[in-house]
Amino acid sequence: FGIALFRANILARWASALLAGAAVATAARALLPQLNERLFAIPTGVALEDSRSDSVDQSAPGAASDSAESSSLVPGAVDVIDREIIATANATVQVKDIGDAAAAISALAESRGGYVESTEIGQSVAVDGTSEPAPSDPGYGWISVRVPSAELAAVIDDLADSGDVLSSSISKQDVTSTAIDLRARVDATRASVQRLTELMSQTGTVAELIEAEVALTDRQAQLESYEQQLASLDDQVAMSSLQVQLTRTTPPTTAD
Repeated sequence: FGIALFRANILARWASALLAGAAVATAARALLPQLNERLFAIPTGVALEDSRSDSVDQSAPGAASDSAESSSLVPGAVDVIDREIIATANATVQVKDIGDAAAAISALAESRGGYVESTEIGQSVAVDGTSEPAPSDPGYGWISVRVPSAELAAVIDDLADSGDVLSSSISKQDVTSTAIDLRARVDATRASVQRLTELMSQTGTVAELIEAEVALTDRQAQLESYEQQLASLDDQVAMSSLQVQLTRTTPPTTAD
């Protein structure tokens, strides 16, 4: 239409050109309806990438702070467990007098906060198969003492004051896991005893009362057993055992 008007010299050239361009654009839009959207739309991939970048930039400080906080909590989150060790020791000491040495070792143990567990001086054996014991042999003896675990090494060193230490050894057993298990059993059983005690006060019939009492008695027995085992284990950890064998120094022999 615009071209026809231009050829007919009805409109000026610029007006005819404008009408012609509008006609071409209208026809193209009808034929290609998505042309404008493709030409003027923002690329989807670019928009998504920008939004992701923004989200990462915004979340990065928080993520970094969370990582820092978690890493700072790691050292404190793991508590250092004090190992529970049972230490036992043996020593052989050569002394001039068995009785005096036993008394000196007993005094040494008491000075270190320990005590004498058992002692023996000399030997008593049957003679010719009879029940009558032979005279004691003063040339042999032993003494067993209990001392605080922290003092065990020092006590062994001080044995040299009683005589010549021929040999000594210390053995250690880690009972940490056993102690943890026993403490957990004690706590669980004590809680069970408490619940059964409360249940007995709420029972209505005689049968229910008897059943609760039987269960309570069983739990109390278990609790006492666990507490005794734990107390024995704690005692062995706290107090170490030292057994000392005493031998008498052989007097030098002179040739006739």
